[in-house]
Amino acid sequence: MNSQNFAWQNDDSKFGKKMLEKMGWTPGCGLGKYEQGIVENLQPKANISTRGLGCTERSDEVLIAHHDSFAAILADLNKKKEKSKIKQIEKSLNKVQSKIILNEHRKDKCFPGMSEKDKCAIFGKRSEKRTVDKNTEENMQKDEVKPESSSGNITVNKLSINDYFSKKMQKLSKRQKV
Repeated sequence: MNSQNFAWQNDDSKFGKKMLEKMGWTPGCGLGKYEQGIVENLQPKANISTRGLGCTERSDEVLIAHHDSFAAILADLNKKKEKSKIKQIEKSLNKVQSKIILNEHRKDKCFPGMSEKDKCAIFGKRSEKRTVDKNTEENMQKDEVKPESSSGNITVNKLSINDYFSKKMQKLSKRQKV
């Protein structure tokens, strides 16, 4: 270890020394406007007490007092953190309980156990098997008006839209089968 730092003083290849010499500094002069700075090299000092830089006997007492107050602050923060953890646990439990309730409601809506009629009512679909009275079929046939093939005349049909399209689908299926 070079305690007096002669290696730097005698080394002419260092950037800092070259820069200072360009600015007008000469070895043996102090730094500053009037060259009032220290002339000796900086020297490291051994710290035997291992307390740290600037530590004195009195600063040990102050450090202990600060340490105690800091420990009290940390204890308060930990208490607040525990309360917030309890709140988070309660929130997560509420979420889990709501999911359990939703799953129970889903189980109540068990679709495989429902009849086709109930499923169609829920989903808003028409049941595939329609039961139509024979009397209504006869009435529908009587009410039918044969379309006239005259030019420019409009023919009126008393069929409902659903019946009209069901007949169209039957005709289409007959054509595709042939």
